[in-house]
This record gives sequence, structure tokens and C-alpha cells, in this order.
Amino acid sequence: MNLVLQYESSALAAPQSFLDAMQTAANILDSTILNNITVTIEVGYNDLLNNTITGLGTSAVGADISGSFVSYTALKAALASHENSTLDQTFVNSLPTTTSVNGQSNFYVPSAIEKALGLISPTASGIDGAVGMGMNLPTRWDANLAQARLICRATPALEPICFPAVAPRLRPISRLMAA
Repeated sequence: MNLVLQYESSALAAPQSFLDAMQTAANILDSTILNNITVTIEVGYNDLLNNTITGLGTSAVGADISGSFVSYTALKAALASHENSTLDQTFVNSLPTTTSVNGQSNFYVPSAIEKALGLISPTASGIDGAVGMGMNLPTRWDANLAQARLICRATPALEPICFPAVAPRLRPISRLMAA
């Protein structure tokens, strides 16, 4: 994966140690996540989305920035074409063979997931998600893996890609279907 960090003004004004830790965390994710996609994340320091949420302190928050509604039929086909494990196959095979689920025929898919599933270009431009990192989070070298995990957890667009042990390409759909 090519994770591009786009810094808000708050992050650009942050201590260099924060910027260094964020880049190290991005490098960890780049080398760990094998999807051949480019994901752009807007990064805020003690805020999210240019002060939409402020005063994060020791918290981290995130949001999807772009995506689209995809028909259940197209989404199921994309999932099926990206099965990489028995768990993936089991999940896709358990999906209903109808054109809707619980009365829903279209599902919102974040752009990072669209890229991973081949629904849009893997290098499509634009911001995929945002993360706001509290100013009191650790930024030491030994905390960079934790920082990388925070980026994944706080950015909904990345979470399914970051945690492959739980069928990363399938988890967003199972959440949507349960809603």
C-alpha cells in the first residue's frame, strides 16, 4: 500500500516528533499492508477535519471522506473476485443470492475499500479518510507501531485493510448487513 499523509495546518504546526512518528507509522503500514493501492489520509493534530472536532488530548478519531453507493450485486461480485482465504470464500458463499439485503440494494463503500476491491482505480486521487491524533499521544520511536494501529483504528476507511485476520475485504459488508 502507498499511504499518503496529507497534513492539515494543525499538523504542520505540530512538533517535529509528531510528524516523524506519523511518517514512521505510515511506513509500517506501507510495508505491512499488501494491497496495491494508494490511500490518502488527512492528518490533524489535536483536531479532526480542520477543527470539526477539537481537543483530542489522548484520543484519536477518524472519518471516511469519500466513497460511493454500490449495488449489492456489484459489491458481492467484487468480494467474490477478491477471495484470498477459506474464510473469505465461506463468507461470500453465505451472502444472500438476492439483489438486496434487509431491503437494502445499495451500500456505502469507503473509497479505500473501493480501491482494494477494484471498484475504482487503485490510485484514484482525492482524500480517502481523515485522522485526528491527540496532542498527548506518545510519539516516541518505540510507540510507532501503536501509532500505526491508531491510524488504522481511527480511520474507518483503513480498518478493514489493516486487520487481515478478520477478513479485511469482507468485514465492512458484514457490518452493513447487520445494521
